[in-house]
Amino acid sequence: MVKLEATLLGRLSRHGQRLGSRKLAHTTLTAIKAGQTVTLVLRPSAALRKRLGREKRLPALLRLRATDAAGNVSTRTKPLMFR
Repeated sequence: MVKLEATLLGRLSRHGQRLGSRKLAHTTLTAIKAGQTVTLVLRPSAALRKRLGREKRLPALLRLRATDAAGNVSTRTKPLMFR
């Protein structure tokens, strides 16, 4: 069994300046079997979705953290650009 944690980090802008990284959404899936394919749904809060609608481009990082039954942790990070 594997536990999968997904975090979406993004850099919003204010007055034309790009701000620091901020957590946009987070979810955790548990009881995933080896080799199983899962679908993640990351849903930001309503206030954050409203603010995301005003962004033209949003650089983001998708960070996946998997923990197996023995407690071994593996992390993968994927840079994304939302338009």
